[in-house]
Amino acid sequence: MSSRQRHISLITLATIALTLTACQSGRFGSEISAQPEPQKLSQPDGMTVKSPADQPFNITFSSSSRTPGLDGTAESDASVEDSGSASARATVESAGQATAGFQLGHAITNDTTRQTDITVSLRFQYAFDVTEQPLLNLPGAQAALRLYARTEHGRLLRDIPLVDHSTESGPAQRESEEHLNFTLTLAPGETVNVFLAGQTQVNIEADRSASAKLELRGTRLEITTAPAPKVRTTGDEQS
Repeated sequence: MSSRQRHISLITLATIALTLTACQSGRFGSEISAQPEPQKLSQPDGMTVKSPADQPFNITFSSSSRTPGLDGTAESDASVEDSGSASARATVESAGQATAGFQLGHAITNDTTRQTDITVSLRFQYAFDVTEQPLLNLPGAQAALRLYARTEHGRLLRDIPLVDHSTESGPAQRESEEHLNFTLTLAPGETVNVFLAGQTQVNIEADRSASAKLELRGTRLEITTAPAPKVRTTGDEQS
């Protein structure tokens, strides 16, 4: 086996493993590639942080891979901007595999000495386009988008599915706007990553073509602090 063939085989195995993990757990992209320097929340009450208005998003990762099949072509690309936009595209003609993804969001840390509630408000627009030829309604191309809130030590606080469409359900295009609100409680010194993860993937055999595109636009994040309710102890109950 030539070095080029070994390289293609390794890429193929990695892509298959990524695809299987995504299908089994549904939590693609739930772990960020590297922990960025978090923005500090220095006031436990009434502090508001807006991204990208006050500070650009600091979670901005993208990746793509492709493995064309015999007599096939595969293309993939992904991009992300700290101003609040991202895109991922995967296309295969005849046979092959292609995957593209992005992560866009903000890392924040509770830089106070007390437990603090943070209210998260997230607004964004998205669009996806999933197609196949011929029209067989078979698995092959998929676009997906999820919201995660995960601590720097890996504890998953929120996992919200937003988009999950495959050619198995028929080709489709969609544009929509989302507004999410939720509250998290952070201990002193605790860091949380709040981010959107998008993924497009195509995996087809010969005599088929498919593509998946996903775009994210106008992402706006607002975080407001408030004192967390005091946790009652056994001593409080006895007093």
